[in-house]
Amino acid sequence: MSIPRILVECVDVADLCVDVLVLKHAQWFYGADAYVAAKLRRLPADLARAPCEYKSFPTDGKIRAPHVLFLGVERLGRFNLGDIAFFGSTGIRAAVAEFPNASSVGFTIHGVGVGIDEGAAFLTLLAGMLEVFNAGQAGSLTEIKLAEIRPARAQNLSDLLRHYPAG
Repeated sequence: MSIPRILVECVDVADLCVDVLVLKHAQWFYGADAYVAAKLRRLPADLARAPCEYKSFPTDGKIRAPHVLFLGVERLGRFNLGDIAFFGSTGIRAAVAEFPNASSVGFTIHGVGVGIDEGAAFLTLLAGMLEVFNAGQAGSLTEIKLAEIRPARAQNLSDLLRHYPAG
């Protein structure tokens, strides 16, 4: 088991420097997934994923990450902390399955737009991701980056991360 380097970056998700960007697809476009899909010129039919299904695409230089993976999740009205943890672990596993040589993966925080506390959402996402690392199933991944465009939220999440007992 190896613990990855975890960073919160105050950056536009399209500018996040990672090998694979993992985004949720909550049965429609919202937030970061809508933004990235528009940059990639992908239609809803391209991304329609049932919960737990995923589809990856090359980005052809339209965003900084060379690959993006859209993972289907429950509709936002049903999305809860358990789903966030599952998204974190499933997102890591899917990225490893699709891109076994990837060393870095990027995410955004989820759930805040539907009323979930940002700290709880962030820590739950991390717990789900680290579950995969603790099980020795993270392939060649050594780094996780979380993109947050709002400076105050990025700082809050960075502060939480400094006190997070990784592993």
